[in-house]
Amino acid sequence: MSSGSPGGCPYREQLSLVEIGGDFHYFRQKKTWVKPFFITKCAIKNRDYIEFLRLTGYRSECCVGSIGWTDYYYRWGEDAPVVMVTHNDAKSFCSWIGGRLPTSIEWEFSARGSNERLFPWGDVWRSEWYAGLDFEEPIADVYLEEVAADSGCIGFVAGVKEWTATAGHSVEEDVWVIKGSSWKDLKFLSGTEFPDRYPLLRRDLSCEATTFQKSHFCSNDLGFRCAFS
Repeated sequence: MSSGSPGGCPYREQLSLVEIGGDFHYFRQKKTWVKPFFITKCAIKNRDYIEFLRLTGYRSECCVGSIGWTDYYYRWGEDAPVVMVTHNDAKSFCSWIGGRLPTSIEWEFSARGSNERLFPWGDVWRSEWYAGLDFEEPIADVYLEEVAADSGCIGFVAGVKEWTATAGHSVEEDVWVIKGSSWKDLKFLSGTEFPDRYPLLRRDLSCEATTFQKSHFCSNDLGFRCAFS
């Protein structure tokens, strides 16, 4: 695993990339060989997305009522991950910089690392790193760096959930896998007092956390990162 760049679109040079690949047990099951690839260290930021719109003229698809991605750009700032993006929005951005969305296997490998951890930092939940945070927006990178994956990537837990290029196993068409957990998930579970929270932590906050949505879906805790073959 190493930092670097596969070259290509000039704007890509402004993104921090990590190279990953090798043997991996997806969902801790059958060993799979993952061909080396590059992935962005963190989810794509507002500042990246607005540059994409400015230079291409692309119009974001998502709008819930009168709320769109710009509302959160002004609320959270340019360094926050872009949210309120559809699957097509995410694919279009990645295509613009010569990349693609990661597959669900690539995403999980990046999050769990070669040691195949349940959480990016290990198999035991840690709570001290987010003590005192108010959970009203995605957790800032300075905190996420404390719980980075061994790949060097950040934001897989308590940042934003992320679109992938993997189609969901559903009788419905146009359903896609979403990986990871968000600040909203952490806000909910941090306020619970269940006798045993581990099953919930594993389902909702671990690197195995998986949900499914139609391509037109968008939310204020859903973003994406890009991969490069």
